[in-house]
Amino acid sequence: MAGILLITEPTRSHGEYRKPWVRRLYRGYLRAYRARLQRTIEGLAIEGKLTTLTARDLVDAAALPAWVKYRFYDEVLKLDAMALFERNRRLIEDCWPSRVEAPELGYRGVWLPALLTQVRGIEIGLTVTEPLSIVERVITETEPDRVVLLSGASVTERLARVVAERRGIPVAVAAAHFVAAHVHARFLRWLQVRDATSWHFHGASSRPRLRRRARVCSLSPADLAITSWWTPWPVQSEPRVPSRA
Repeated sequence: MAGILLITEPTRSHGEYRKPWVRRLYRGYLRAYRARLQRTIEGLAIEGKLTTLTARDLVDAAALPAWVKYRFYDEVLKLDAMALFERNRRLIEDCWPSRVEAPELGYRGVWLPALLTQVRGIEIGLTVTEPLSIVERVITETEPDRVVLLSGASVTERLARVVAERRGIPVAVAAAHFVAAHVHARFLRWLQVRDATSWHFHGASSRPRLRRRARVCSLSPADLAITSWWTPWPVQSEPRVPSRA
C-alpha cells in the first residue's frame, strides 16, 4: 500500500521512574503527547491513506477516523527471536574496541567489555535493536510515499528517519516544536549518562579508564551506524549515515 506512515516514540512503564513526582510528570507528558498525536492523526487522515506506528496506550482508535490503520511496537513479539538476538550481538560486539585498540579495558585478566555486554545487552536490545527492526518491518510492509515523525526527538524516530532516507522515502516532522517531547528525549539521555558515570570499580588502586572517544560502527543490513560513547557501556546511541570516503 502507499500513503503516509506516521511514527511516534514508544512509551515507557511508569515503574521505570522511581520517584513519585517524576512518574506524575511523565503521566502529564503522556496526556500532552496523546493530545498532540490525536490532532496530528486527524490532520493527516484528511490527506488520504494513513498508517500510524505507535504504542497502544497512546491512541484511542474509537475517537479517531475509522480508516486510519495502526501498527504497534509490541509487534516485536512477531519478529524472529533468533534474528533479533544475532543482530543485537553484532551491534554490541562490533562497537566495542578490540583488545589491541584498548588494552586498558582489561583488568586483572578480565576483559571488561565481555562483562558489560552481558549487563547492557538487554537495554540495547530494548532501546535500539527491537524498535529498529519493527520500524524496518513496518516500512517494508506499508511501502509509504512519505514518512512523518511526530516530534523527531526520540531515538526510535531518528532511526526511522535514517531507514526511510536510505530507501529514498521523503521524511517530515509533524510537530518539530513540540517542546515537551524534546525535553523528554534529553531527560532520557541525561539519565543514561548519569547511570553510566555512577558506575565504578571498587577496591582498585588504579581504576582503568573507560571513557573513550566516539567510535562509529556499521549495523548491517540497515546500513546504519550507531555512535556510542563508552562510559563504560553504550549510554547514548545516535543514528548516523555512514560516510563513503
